Amino acid sequence: MKPNQKKDEIVLLKNIITVKIKAAPQKGEANNYLVKYLSSIFHISKTNIQVIKGLTSNHKTISMEISESEFESKICKISSF
Repeated sequence: MKPNQKKDEIVLLKNIITVKIKAAPQKGEANNYLVKYLSSIFHISKTNIQVIKGLTSNHKTISMEISESEFESKICKISSF
């Protein structure tokens, strides 16, 4: 995750997913914004998305209740190359 960006976007490069968001990394604001952003992109409830690891890091492990095929389909459609 890269906070403090000019726009929100998901970038896929060599099987690494980077999520760029506008929110600042202060007091959990970026983590909350990340969950909201992913919820809107993948059309799933915010309660179905959790930051498992990396709450204070730019490198995060995210859990989302979505099928692998749905995830792959969405990520290919929305990612910037």
